[in-house]
Formats: sequence, structure tokens, C-alpha cells
Amino acid sequence: MKHLAAIAISMASGVLASMIPGIGPAASGAPFTTAGMGEAADNAVKGDATPQQTRQAALLGGVAGATDMVDNLLPMLGSTGRVLGFVKRMGVANVKGALMEAGQEGVQQLMQNAIARGIYKPDQDLFEDVPRSMAIAAILGGAGGAISSTSHGSSAAVPHVVARRDG
Repeated sequence: MKHLAAIAISMASGVLASMIPGIGPAASGAPFTTAGMGEAADNAVKGDATPQQTRQAALLGGVAGATDMVDNLLPMLGSTGRVLGFVKRMGVANVKGALMEAGQEGVQQLMQNAIARGIYKPDQDLFEDVPRSMAIAAILGGAGGAISSTSHGSSAAVPHVVARRDG
């Protein structure tokens, strides 16, 4: 339950930051990156890591946390991003959100496990908690996708019509 609450808080802070006009995607980087750093540091402390190992794990955890920014940046990445942005607004947002969050959280958990294995816990199973993290993220991602599409409104999906003057 604690893991579920942590994912929900992380998601909410990043989503809120991403809605800031003009700087949203960039602003969402701080909460996402620091959440990954905090998770890595917490895991290191629980794994009886030395203070040096904890610092090193926290620094690497920022990379895992930064993967949360991917879905905020997709609409800015040219035609593929625009297509995904359009699909998101057209009602498939909850499915897309579930798949994106599940994959993203799975990669993050795998990265956190690799950090533990490489720094302070050599017997760490790389896939420990990966399926569980993916399942939780899929549930929250589906809900988040639906909320996101509602907050952006349907007007974004309406094509821009330019009146033509004859004569």
C-alpha cells in the first residue's frame, strides 16, 4: 500500500507540474528525478548500504526517475509525438496511459534493482518487484490517462479550419 501511495504522489506532482503553460514538461523533471533518487536512497538504506553507496545509488536513481518525463515530452517530438498526442486526446488515453506507465515503471524498477546489484547488494534479483510495479502503474496510469485527456479537453482534437476567401 505504501508503494501504491508513493507512485500516486509521484505521478500527481509530475502531472501537475507538466500542466504549467509553456514550461510544463521541463518543470515536471524535478519531481520525477528526485523521486527516483529518493527511492534509490531508501532502497540503499534498507539494504544496509554504506553512506557512500547510498549517495552513489541516489545519483543513479535520478536516471531511473527521469524516465517519467518521457510521456510528457512525446507530444513535442515531431510526427510520432503528435500522433500519440492525438491518440491520447481521442479517448484511448486510459489504455495508452496504462501501457506507458506499466512499461515505464517496469524499466524504473529494473534500473533500481540494477543499482542495488551493482553498488551494495550483489545478490539482488534484477526482476524483483518488476511485475508488481508494472501492475500498480498500469492501474494508476489508466486512471491518469483518463484524467489527463479530460483536463486537456476535447477542443485540442478539433482540427483548425482556415476560411478561404474567394474573389
